[in-house]
Amino acid sequence: MIEFLTIWLILVLNPIAAGIMIMATMKNRALQAASVWHRLGVLIAACGLLGQFGHNLVFALTGSDPRYLEMPLWALKDYGLIILAFHFAHLGFVEGRDGG
Repeated sequence: MIEFLTIWLILVLNPIAAGIMIMATMKNRALQAASVWHRLGVLIAACGLLGQFGHNLVFALTGSDPRYLEMPLWALKDYGLIILAFHFAHLGFVEGRDGG
């Protein structure tokens, strides 16, 4: 029962979170001032959430786990977070090198 509720909760929240991330990246002044790498990482992660939504929707409706021959779209979420992690590590390195 917990798994059933979890899947449906994710089905509701993933597209909402992706929409918020996309809209915030496009409309929020603070994020518009962020670097291209930061915005790109957020947008790629949002696309990954939408890919995960599609994957979970197929599972919820059919009960079978869809298999992908190519790169699964939900992996974009991981790539977006990797971009953000390296971007923040780079910022930390530059800040530490500049002494401040």
